[in-house]
Amino acid sequence: NLEKLPSKQEKFMRKPKRYKLKLFLLIFVASIVAIRALAPGIILKQLNKYLDNFSSTYTIHIKDLDLHVWRAAYGFEGVVGKLKKNNEKFLSVDRIDVSLAWRELLRLRILTDITTDNAKIVVTKQLFKTSSWQNESEKNTRIDEAKKVRDTLFPVNVERLTLKNSTFQFTEELQIPLADRLIVSDINATVLNLTPLKERPLTVVNAKGKLMGDSTIHADAKLNMIN
Repeated sequence: NLEKLPSKQEKFMRKPKRYKLKLFLLIFVASIVAIRALAPGIILKQLNKYLDNFSSTYTIHIKDLDLHVWRAAYGFEGVVGKLKKNNEKFLSVDRIDVSLAWRELLRLRILTDITTDNAKIVVTKQLFKTSSWQNESEKNTRIDEAKKVRDTLFPVNVERLTLKNSTFQFTEELQIPLADRLIVSDINATVLNLTPLKERPLTVVNAKGKLMGDSTIHADAKLNMIN
């Protein structure tokens, strides 16, 4: 009698466990690499589409998106915000890094840390006028837009915010020379406990910078974000 030949599935089942583990790890690593390579481009395209249409007043564009699977983090590069009315640029950020706040896992809380590098905000008369509201309806619209962008870019609550090498400028118009603007530069700031608990209600702010490139200014505060 002819013996029935084992099927491919039976042959695989007879393989040593070490072989199966190696194969599983190979497939897992290949999957991670594929996701790491393909996902950022797909996500970035959809994200920029949303940021271009979320508001009738503002538009935001992100040049690049990085995913860091191993440390549960992602980053934005080349973030630019403009007014739709006149294409006036009011925001630019070199890089924003968002990572899991591992220390908070000890408190059974899933939170993130955000680090912003070389952010520049230019507040002009046009930006101030565009951002203001004439009635309660417009106010609610502005607040709703801000919340939607926050939840889209940062879906997990934030525990720590770090601002590095950043600049705020105040000017009537962009055509005004830098020498005639009110500028706070070299801003480095840390905001801790942005998602407070009842037993830890205080949010701590530490910031410093240079006013008009000369005088050093400091700001330290403790805010009760619960009461």
